[in-house]
Amino acid sequence: MTDLRHFKTLARNWEAFAQTDPLFGVLSDPAKYGGQWNVGEFFASGDEHIRQTLGWLSERGVRFEAGSCLDFGCGLGRLTRPLSEHFERTVGVDVSRSMIDAARKHQDPRHRVEFVHNPHPDLRLFRGDTFDVVHTSLVLQHIPPDVSLRYIAEFFRVVRPGGVVVFQLPSERFTEDAITARYRLPADGFAAALEIVDAPGCLEADGRGT
Repeated sequence: MTDLRHFKTLARNWEAFAQTDPLFGVLSDPAKYGGQWNVGEFFASGDEHIRQTLGWLSERGVRFEAGSCLDFGCGLGRLTRPLSEHFERTVGVDVSRSMIDAARKHQDPRHRVEFVHNPHPDLRLFRGDTFDVVHTSLVLQHIPPDVSLRYIAEFFRVVRPGGVVVFQLPSERFTEDAITARYRLPADGFAAALEIVDAPGCLEADGRGT
């Protein structure tokens, strides 16, 4: 059974990311926190990601029709845009309305892309057997396991017979304690020192020196 309260909390979190620092929310490079992503560099990283993904499929002999593609958890369309260069129709779907609105603002008319807001813990907006390829990357690890399993089942419902589903999951699961331990500052990371320069020789109580 899907925990809808947890899912709704997750959706609100993504809304917050979309409204404060959407590029970092999509691609969380620590060096890019606080609006430090260059927009061109951000989208170029998506071009490279899709080039590698399609190359990996080709090397393994995976073939698919170039009719329609669904990019799940599309965010700002970082991966949706380069995917659209290989399909007649590409749909990016995301739980955050603000992400979808921002994706549309960044949309290039050359890309055959439709961005859709989906606030549901499933893909009920799409009929079965609709897409030749369903793709998602760097998304499912942010979703509760019960909802992730439901979405994966939906991927196979909406893909056409003989189509391809490409999704990524973490290879390990870490507890909060393990994550904290990994990124904890060393003991000397908290050390500090003060040096007073040109201190006055003597001050009265409540006196001040410059």
